[in-house]
Amino acid sequence: MFTFSFTLLQGFSGDLMVRNIQLRHSGKYVCMVHTEVDTVSAAADLIVRGPPGAPEGPIVTGITETTVQLSWGSGPDNHSPITMYIVQARTPFSIGWQTVRT
Repeated sequence: MFTFSFTLLQGFSGDLMVRNIQLRHSGKYVCMVHTEVDTVSAAADLIVRGPPGAPEGPIVTGITETTVQLSWGSGPDNHSPITMYIVQARTPFSIGWQTVRT
């Protein structure tokens, strides 16, 4: 649970600003106003999008001199759905990482 406080300046509406936002700040936020007469509230769902996490549990099988079978599980997408993967490899004879054909 996160607690925020703010000061309402004369003539301005109240705004909530979350600085240095993190994925963990996602959730439902409720603003409540209490007076002697009544209490009102409004709620909003906040979704924080971030880069996807790394693939999980890579498994290498079927190794030959020129091929390999590679499988993995999807890592967390952090509200940014993964649309493709790029597989790269290198050998003692290549210069840096090269994208491989799948």
